[in-house]
Amino acid sequence: MDYSLLPFFFVLALSFAIGVFFSKRAKKQSDYFLAGRTLSWPLLTMTFAATQIGGGFILGTADAAFQIGPYAFFFPLGYCLGFLGLGAGFGAKLRSLELNTTADLFERYYGSHLLKKGAALLSVISLTGILIAQAVALRAFLFSAGWGEEWIFLLAWMVVILYTTQGGFLAVVWTDTVQAVVMIGMLITAFCFILTTAPSVSFEVATKWPVAEPKILGYLLMPFLFTFIEQDMTQRCFAAKSSSDVSRAGLLSALILLLLAAIPVYFGMLAETLHVEQGPTSKFMEVVKLLTSPKLVSCAASAVLLAIISTASSLLSAVSSNISQDFTSTNAVPLNRTKWITFGIGIFALIGSYTATNILSCMVASYELSVACLFVPFIAAVFMKDRCLTLLPAAVASVAAGAIGFIGVKLFPLGVYGELFPLALSGLGYLGGMIAAKRKKQEMITI
Repeated sequence: MDYSLLPFFFVLALSFAIGVFFSKRAKKQSDYFLAGRTLSWPLLTMTFAATQIGGGFILGTADAAFQIGPYAFFFPLGYCLGFLGLGAGFGAKLRSLELNTTADLFERYYGSHLLKKGAALLSVISLTGILIAQAVALRAFLFSAGWGEEWIFLLAWMVVILYTTQGGFLAVVWTDTVQAVVMIGMLITAFCFILTTAPSVSFEVATKWPVAEPKILGYLLMPFLFTFIEQDMTQRCFAAKSSSDVSRAGLLSALILLLLAAIPVYFGMLAETLHVEQGPTSKFMEVVKLLTSPKLVSCAASAVLLAIISTASSLLSAVSSNISQDFTSTNAVPLNRTKWITFGIGIFALIGSYTATNILSCMVASYELSVACLFVPFIAAVFMKDRCLTLLPAAVASVAAGAIGFIGVKLFPLGVYGELFPLALSGLGYLGGMIAAKRKKQEMITI
């Protein structure tokens, strides 16, 4: 038995116990997916932060910094700016809508159940892609840390599935809180230790990348925009006790992520300075192994593992929420069946993790799909609300144009403009639909 895994197994067992405890409180869907809309700002802050400090934030950013230097900071910065937007008022607007899922908005304000299903399907595809990326990150990290036995990966993933399935969203929030406290403390400890012993990092790799590089723009833009429409983020806004709780939590989580974002970037650049070999191993852990003691390696590894599973459980709950609530006309799926849906999604992501490899690319591609299709009509409905009831053609045109743009840039790369093209096309589609709706209204008045 590798005793270096004990800290991780301890917190994992605690997470499972929390899931079992809260399973007794989830009596209906509103409890299972929204915690009865009772979350206060301290819980919201920790679950916001824990959801985004995942495999992409730590491992993906460190690996990207190894390749492109300080420009990798754009990826976590996108998350920070997204939370800043939620805290500045957008999150409060979402809470005031009293919705259950992101897709609900398309039915309420555009009057189309079919469009709601389409939006839910896109959300499910995007979030499942990110969930699979977390499973990939978990396996890759266990391998890098020297814990490559398959049973460890399967056990950790099954615990995530079980506590999320049993306890629902409230269990996810409380486990997020426990995991966030532990992993933030461990990350800061490892960072401070290495900072006092490590050589100065090299910035030479940064000269290889211009600021306008398309991938860098995608790193910043996609996480930023996706924060506003992502089901696992909006789910937390909908579950808040009040709008003010969302605003306060958004601002505090933005600050937490901003302070932590430098850690994986620093570790990735330090790996380049130390001439860590290219390969599938985690550059974050390679640095920790080279410069710290075995005990600190164990603590840092546990922090990263907790970061991955906290994000995975949030995504699992969000996907289950979409499937259980958005593809029925009554939102009356029995709770037992809902739990089986959650369990099945977790197993599907487990299977999918054996076919994917690149963590950050998988995540960014998943962001791009939803942002291209849903961002414009979603934001328009949040601000215009009932005025969108006559703008269904605009929403449909926007979704279709965004999808065409997304496919187009995958088939025919457009360089630096490729990241903006689908979004711009979606905006033009919505604008064209608005103009057509206005003309039709004037014609009816004239008649």
